[in-house]
Amino acid sequence: MTEKKEHILQTALRLFSEQGYERTPTSQIAREAGVSEGLIFRHFQNKEGLLAALISLGKSRLYPLMEQVLAEQNPRTLLAQVIDLPVKIISQEKAFWRLQMSLKQIQGEDAQNSFLSLQPLYLAVVQCFQKLGFAEAETEAQLLFLTLDGLSKALMAESAFDPEPVIQLLKARYQQG
Repeated sequence: MTEKKEHILQTALRLFSEQGYERTPTSQIAREAGVSEGLIFRHFQNKEGLLAALISLGKSRLYPLMEQVLAEQNPRTLLAQVIDLPVKIISQEKAFWRLQMSLKQIQGEDAQNSFLSLQPLYLAVVQCFQKLGFAEAETEAQLLFLTLDGLSKALMAESAFDPEPVIQLLKARYQQG
């Protein structure tokens, strides 16, 4: 990817996450990126193409992190890594995840549907709970993912939220037994 294309993507990501996708015109992205609007259209065809490129870029950064977690064989270690994942990915890609959250709100996506991109991770967590003898493994996985979704939202908010006590409580819960 060229340096200009990367700069356009980063500028669009920042503006979309700050102002929202709908309220950010390509003319503003071009102005703030220091390029012509025509160059944006040449690289991405239209605003939707720019958004698709951002989502693809975010997924390309998320999937290697998920693969590392999924490679873990010990169920307790895998659960601990899943619990650590929101802090890890949001600290690296906060603007991208803020954009994702705003798009979900615009589209009215509920928490259950937000799991779809994380489905391999979710299924691995269900299997971990089954291996550990949880009677309601799928419900426990849903509870964990809903908790992590709430934790993620708190991390993205502009507040002084300290996630560490929640993370430690979750880890302790699943290390027992």
